[in-house]
Formats: sequence, C-alpha cells, structure tokens
Amino acid sequence: MVNLEIKELKNELLKCLNNSKSLLSDADYLFKDNRFARAYSIYRLSIEENQISNMLIYLIIEKSINKDFSIEDESFFKNIFTDHLLKIKFSLIEDCVFFDFFEKYSIKQHKIKKQILSQISNPRQLDIFKQYGLYAHLINNKIRLPSNFISKNKCYKIQQESKLSLSKSRTFVEMFLTSPEVFIRKITNMDFSIYR
Repeated sequence: MVNLEIKELKNELLKCLNNSKSLLSDADYLFKDNRFARAYSIYRLSIEENQISNMLIYLIIEKSINKDFSIEDESFFKNIFTDHLLKIKFSLIEDCVFFDFFEKYSIKQHKIKKQILSQISNPRQLDIFKQYGLYAHLINNKIRLPSNFISKNKCYKIQQESKLSLSKSRTFVEMFLTSPEVFIRKITNMDFSIYR
C-alpha cells in the first residue's frame, strides 16, 4: 500500500468511500424491512470501511511530505484493511475528535464523551455486537438469534452514527481533493496527541 503513487491512492480512497456508501445503503434497505440486527452489523461495517478511506488520506499526507516508511508503517497500513478492532478504534477516535466541535456548535450528539472513551479502551465489545447482528449465539445453553440482541432503537443510533461518519469522511475527501496543499497544512499543524 505504501508503495502506491499518490494518484493511485486517491483512486483507492474513492473506492473505499463508495463502498462505505454502498454498505450504508444496503443497511438502510434492511432497516426499512425491520431487519434491525443485520442492518446494525452492516452499519458498523460501513463505519469501519470509512476508516480505511480516512487512513488513506493520512497515508497520502505522509507520502506528500516525503515520509520514509518503516516496515512497521507498511504493516500498519496493510493491517487497516483486515483488523476490525483497529478500524473500530479509529472510528471512536474520530468521534472523540469531533465531540468538542459538535459541543461547541450545539450539534446533537449520539454519544457522550465518557462512553466514547470507554469504548476506545474496549473496542471488542462493539465488534461482538456486530457479530450478534449476524449469527445465532449459544448463551446459557439456549440459542439466541440476532433479533434478540439488537433493538430498533439501537439500530437507529448506529444508523445515525454511520451517516455522520460517511458525511465527515466525504467532507474531508472533498476538501482534500479540492485543495490538498491547504488541507495538508491544516492537518499537519493540529495536535491529536490528546486523543491517544
């Protein structure tokens, strides 16, 4: 991945963004059909796919400032495609970054900051819920179906989260593709260390 040219990475970025949009659309169909458990899982996958496009922006920025990539960097960018916990964690960090912005402008939040920070330290719980939406599980010697775990309200919340995540990513991509130099300058001057 780190060996691709910036132009190729931009194309890959758009593919991931479009796939995230497609997953969101598929989940919306399931939601309308009252299949909330499956819809929940696909909304979560849409959010995860979005994180790949966000990380590709980061990779493009790194390449544009001529970063020398280590073996660890190469491994990291390769893992972002397969490591669900990593993608979930990045989506939560994104929520945390935007939380202060939303609060400042009195924009309705779907999570409280304490909840986001708790989920960052345990992304596995969100991954397990994603699996609950797809598979039957044996709990206390009884089979529990996906519909036993995911309510309409829980699905509605992740639907909104997924739409917001896609909207934020689309905005970043548009800003990046329209004026990459300005975008890179602004991003490289931000201090994200408080979110680690």
